[in-house]
Amino acid sequence: MSAAFLPPKALVVSTDGRTDENRRKFLASPEDYLRGRGEDMLAKLPPQIRSVPMTVLINGASASASEIVAGALQDHKRATVIGTQSFGKGSVQTIIPLRMDRENPAAIKLTTARYYTPSGRSIQAKGIVPDLTVEDTPKATSRASTCARPT
Repeated sequence: MSAAFLPPKALVVSTDGRTDENRRKFLASPEDYLRGRGEDMLAKLPPQIRSVPMTVLINGASASASEIVAGALQDHKRATVIGTQSFGKGSVQTIIPLRMDRENPAAIKLTTARYYTPSGRSIQAKGIVPDLTVEDTPKATSRASTCARPT
């Protein structure tokens, strides 16, 4: 998702772990958002459109992939992040098979690395801190739930 808003080859996220295979850098590439759909329509947009100011909204329920996108856009000064601090789910987990028995398979999910924003900030247990903190209020919450009720 970040690649749609960042220049090609911009660092989106990196991982760091105990082994070399867990130390990686992920760069923005049109292939990331095209996913085999053919022509890159974003490449034809005027440059002014690609630099329109953006806002990313986050809160304590924002986790994992949404934190990676928010952190990348924030670090590259492509978007202003607004809301409250995100959850902090910045760990890479690997499923390691223990038993391949068809009747009774078993595996363990092991944390093997952590995600870092382009500027090197760890997401794990810290989350993304917004540029502008805007907290939900009881009045706004009740108003939002009133609007969301089916009639």
